[in-house]
Amino acid sequence: MSKSKIKKRIYRFFIGLAIILIAARVTYSNYGYLKNPGFNNVTIISHRGLDKENGVQNTIPALLNVIPEKPDYVEMDIHMTKDRQFVVMHDNNLSALTGKNAHVHDLTLDQLKQLIVSEHNQSAPLASFDDYLQTANINNQKLLIEIKTDKGDNPTEVVNVFNQKYQQNVLIHHHKIHSLSAKVVTELKKINSKFDVNYITTYNIFMPTLNVDGYSMESSTLNRYMVLKAHQNHKNVYAWDINNIEDINLMMLYRVDGLITDNLKEVKESVNELKTSTSITEKLVIYISEINGLKNYLVN
Repeated sequence: MSKSKIKKRIYRFFIGLAIILIAARVTYSNYGYLKNPGFNNVTIISHRGLDKENGVQNTIPALLNVIPEKPDYVEMDIHMTKDRQFVVMHDNNLSALTGKNAHVHDLTLDQLKQLIVSEHNQSAPLASFDDYLQTANINNQKLLIEIKTDKGDNPTEVVNVFNQKYQQNVLIHHHKIHSLSAKVVTELKKINSKFDVNYITTYNIFMPTLNVDGYSMESSTLNRYMVLKAHQNHKNVYAWDINNIEDINLMMLYRVDGLITDNLKEVKESVNELKTSTSITEKLVIYISEINGLKNYLVN
């Protein structure tokens, strides 16, 4: 037998062994899921304060449109301004939504509040975080606040200013915080351990080990073992962006704690239907699809 054939057989043996071990682990970790007649409760979060195209992202009119749909949280984004205030904006550069080619941290709050943001054939004033936060609080709407930083920002300064201005408000109204910046989340948790803070991950190759309360994890690279590991360490997992029934099925199977979605109404309806009517047969189909997906990933 040639060396190449021997190598192929060894490779296939280890791939087969890996599939068997993973299948055994999936079976064990999902025994409770298959035994349980219903799904667990899950937090449903409106991404950028929208439900599809019901407004302009991260604006007060969109927030007021989505509040009646009763999301558990509204996820939104803030940047610090040149004069150490905060505005509600996702992008570092303003050009996509306002047409002005400038970075948030290069302008003052007053300059930024004069701008109009537009998308979905709609327009609205660019909102200060103070005004957005007040609107949410008046309407008893909890927020998931994403703290954004640009290359020119000092994360330590951003965290200190945020904590000084908003610590009481955030805690009293039970808002949560997350960020893509490991420095932001760890320093925020260090200076105020009472904050509920998640670290946002984009490509989930391995589980981070940060002093945070949980993770907001990109869904296409999220798997059951990451959620299980997080739960073993007493950390929650929010999955983003979950916008269709296939993703909902898998995330519910993984037992994530929250779904961040652009399609709030549809996701709420789908989750309620799954919790009340999913049969053991349907759950087995979801379970088997995960096994097949893992096998195809390993083989390919």
